Amino acid sequence: MNFNNPGALMKGLAKMQSTMAKVQKDVAETRYAGSAGGGLVKLEIFGTGKVHHIDIDPAALAEGSELVGDLVAAAVNDAITKREEDCKVRLKGVGKGLLPGMSIPGL
Repeated sequence: MNFNNPGALMKGLAKMQSTMAKVQKDVAETRYAGSAGGGLVKLEIFGTGKVHHIDIDPAALAEGSELVGDLVAAAVNDAITKREEDCKVRLKGVGKGLLPGMSIPGL
């Protein structure tokens, strides 16, 4: 892109915005799995961050509510980390070439 050609810059920005909107929609519809305790707790979240499903092995329940709570939290964090990694992969290169000589972190 050239700053002397604002039309081209605006077109590039519009394309980037469109691509980012599609990525956001795709991520929101994707399910991300998380687990903890060697599979004692398994769950899925949507890309929006809402929990879709939680499965707790009965063996975990015998260990007490504090452990179950810790395992659920760890499984949620695992799924969130996977979502964040997926977002980085999907957004990589979205802003490439938009502003020569400028680096947009994460894009």
